[in-house]
Amino acid sequence: MRSSAVAVVLVLFTGMMFRLQRKNQRSVTKINDLQEVNEALEELQKSRESLAHDQRLQLMGTLTGGIAHEFNNFLTPITGYADLIMADADPESEIYDNAREISEAAEKARDVVKQISSMSRKNVETVYDAVPVESLIEHTCKLVETNCPKQVRLRQELELHGENVLGNSTQLQQVLLNICINGIHAIGVGEGSLTLRAKVVPREELAARIPEEKISDDWQSYVRVSVTDTGCGMEKDTLAHIFEPFFTTKKQGEGTGLGLALAEQIISTHRGHILAESTLGQGTTFDIYLPVLEQQRAREQVQWGVDHKLRILAADDNKKVLNLLEKDFGRFGLEVLTCSRRGEVRTLLETQPFDALAIDESLTGGSGVELCMSIQGKYPALTRIVMTSIPTREIVDARRHGVIDGYILKPVSAATLLEEIRACRRSEKQK
Repeated sequence: MRSSAVAVVLVLFTGMMFRLQRKNQRSVTKINDLQEVNEALEELQKSRESLAHDQRLQLMGTLTGGIAHEFNNFLTPITGYADLIMADADPESEIYDNAREISEAAEKARDVVKQISSMSRKNVETVYDAVPVESLIEHTCKLVETNCPKQVRLRQELELHGENVLGNSTQLQQVLLNICINGIHAIGVGEGSLTLRAKVVPREELAARIPEEKISDDWQSYVRVSVTDTGCGMEKDTLAHIFEPFFTTKKQGEGTGLGLALAEQIISTHRGHILAESTLGQGTTFDIYLPVLEQQRAREQVQWGVDHKLRILAADDNKKVLNLLEKDFGRFGLEVLTCSRRGEVRTLLETQPFDALAIDESLTGGSGVELCMSIQGKYPALTRIVMTSIPTREIVDARRHGVIDGYILKPVSAATLLEEIRACRRSEKQK
């Protein structure tokens, strides 16, 4: 009897344990399901946040592109009329000096606009131009002065004669600023000096410092820009790693280690070289070698006489830009007609002969590229130039595929426009 009771209890207990186990398994399954749902919801939230972030970036790109376009429209007449005043005024007069101040201020404003433009995701091509090295260093020194402690003496020793390098002035200034600020940090709280030197050197000097195969045969002379500080200096082992990404000699949280790595990348894209020498306890010198631009492209060098027969059609929805181009070209006897609507462009092209069309990319009613595409093949002798604040993918592809012959960046002048027209026409003749 007792054994039967024990058996019954065991059966009941086993059944109860089995049910509890199944219930526990179901609970575990539900928990796992809930965890999977929770993870899926978290992933969904992350995706939404990422999408929202991308949309904000896209909006920022659109806004900065629009801001750059409007600012360059304002800067075009400012720089243009300042140049016209300087052309008519006595170089020794106060009027000339005032106009030059306006022109230089406008150039600085244009550089700011370029930096704004670099935030735009539409900006797919880094713009290179003739960069006056002396001006680049002087502007950099003015910026360094604002971050330079009183105990650090800032010096310039320039042996230049108007040399230019082909590059992006904003990027080159970024490199110099980074090196200068590093030098100030290396000097620390004690007294010291930061010296910027620049001179033209032959290719042989660079060849004596780096392997011959790393030097291009395209250039025989370089501008060497040197930045020397009297700071703490570095050991050889440290010096060997300074251009490596994420390597830094600063304390944790004070530096990312990307500054000099990025500097080397920028100089490399400019077909240049950056080298460093340092002595522990004495200081460091960075030498930047940039190829000299042999062909100067200053606006004053444009020769006008050979282009008197050119007939140019300029289209822009900003009247001030058109007025400036009319006066700028008119001063030299060049014929330019202007209009502000796509329909007017078509009508003028159909009724009058033109050698070149300069059209704003953001013309009311559609893009300049679209209009050039629509007339492709209809006017084979017409040189088509797009005026833009940002070289978008559409513009770059249009030039690559022959839809347009070239583009120029705003603010524009008759000189820069004529120079681009000439270059495109020469290129066409050589085909």
